Amino acid sequence: EKTPITVAPELPLEIVMQLFKRMGPKVILVENHGVMTGLVTVKDVLKFIATKPVREPSWDDRGGLDGLLEEVWTWTTDNIHRAQAPRSLL
Repeated sequence: EKTPITVAPELPLEIVMQLFKRMGPKVILVENHGVMTGLVTVKDVLKFIATKPVREPSWDDRGGLDGLLEEVWTWTTDNIHRAQAPRSLL
């Protein structure tokens, strides 16, 4: 028995695409504050890709979920290091 995958409605479809690629579900449920509000299928993702206008790089172009996590990690560690650095005396 498989546990269903759920996502928030605000999650970018590019991240949902990564979930389909990595985990292989047929359907991903959309849940808002514990209430199911919809579902996304592979067909929905394919329609999105086919009709997506050309614009900024997609999550896939930026490294997908791994790239996003790496960006967040880098930003966080940089800010921690800055906060821990000794301040110069004026």
